[in-house]
Amino acid sequence: MSETKEILQARIKQNRKDVEKLQAEGCWLEKELNEAKPKLRHMDYGMDSDGVYFRIAIRPEGSDHVDVWNDCGVKNPSGRNPETDIWLGNLWDDLKRNSEDLTEVYKDRAAIGLRIKDTSIQLYASTCGICNKNGSDGGGWCDFNIQNAVYFHQNLGQMIATKQREDAKKGVRV
Repeated sequence: MSETKEILQARIKQNRKDVEKLQAEGCWLEKELNEAKPKLRHMDYGMDSDGVYFRIAIRPEGSDHVDVWNDCGVKNPSGRNPETDIWLGNLWDDLKRNSEDLTEVYKDRAAIGLRIKDTSIQLYASTCGICNKNGSDGGGWCDFNIQNAVYFHQNLGQMIATKQREDAKKGVRV
């Protein structure tokens, strides 16, 4: 009988160790998951999950936390869940990118391209694979996944800013 009791006590002791180990691993995993989540940065912008209200994240000077404001001027609106908000970008990143000159860019083995040529910005879209011909001139609509559309949008904005700077240096008003 005492051997059975000793065996049971050993099992209980081992089970407690296993539980402690799992709890420690659980805390570690939770910490890893929280660190993997992107942290809101100063000047991140987006919208609520319904697409109704604009959001912008602002970190007050000297603070470690970020306040989220909506387009009605309400700080940290009630019912706000930053997990479900749709964060689209960062204003500072956009301004920095648009301050750097870009005169030519190609994507997906030159299936789409943009370049500044003389007085215009040209768009090149290959008809091999991503464009559906539907016009007599051979042109058509091009299908882009969201990553390519974002890439195109960001580079077009950067190229427009480059062209505007070039024109301003030449004294050309747009």
